[in-house]
Amino acid sequence: MLTFFKQPLHTEFKLPKAKRAGGPAAYWLPLLGLFTGARISELAQLRVEDVEELEGVHVLAITDEGDGQSVKTVAGIRKVPLHSELVRLGFLDYVSGLRAKREPRLWPQLLTRTGKPGDYFGRWFKDYRRALGFGPLPDFHCLRHTVRSQMAEAEVSEQMMDKVIGHEVKGSTGSKVYTHRTLQSMHKAVSVIHYAGLSLRRIYPAPVPAAEIL
Repeated sequence: MLTFFKQPLHTEFKLPKAKRAGGPAAYWLPLLGLFTGARISELAQLRVEDVEELEGVHVLAITDEGDGQSVKTVAGIRKVPLHSELVRLGFLDYVSGLRAKREPRLWPQLLTRTGKPGDYFGRWFKDYRRALGFGPLPDFHCLRHTVRSQMAEAEVSEQMMDKVIGHEVKGSTGSKVYTHRTLQSMHKAVSVIHYAGLSLRRIYPAPVPAAEIL
């Protein structure tokens, strides 16, 4: 799977021309999957306002409360802390650029289907891997297993892993309640994700300082 991230898409920001790739979504969605374990449908439906900062922690707010948004189960409603690698690669700058344009969708060029927002992208992801000679498998869903394996290796508790990737937690009274302790614990759990065989340099354009624009 890591070989996928060593292609020009993630080493040169060479975006695919296919409509189903969704422009910049083709670059960011696989990275978000690799460092959050979120489902493709959860990521594809995100709005700009779903990238929040709570108590000094940047998070993805995965919810069913927005127009056209849904989650697989109640446990899917959660706030997933952003991994520092995503920040380093420029994800927050990407989001800031959309905010400056007052763009509501996190992936303006991404084609979505009602009820299955990640369907078109999932198909592109499979076809793209096949075109590169990787075969159709593993698919995007395998990134969830990869993230869970990373946290398990670091001895993160089963309950915390479930909270991060959106699985039902035994004995849970619901996933909509987030305490300071839970958010910080989730942030710590996400922070242990590390891929020894992957070294990415930042290629997303840095924002131009206001002074230079003037």
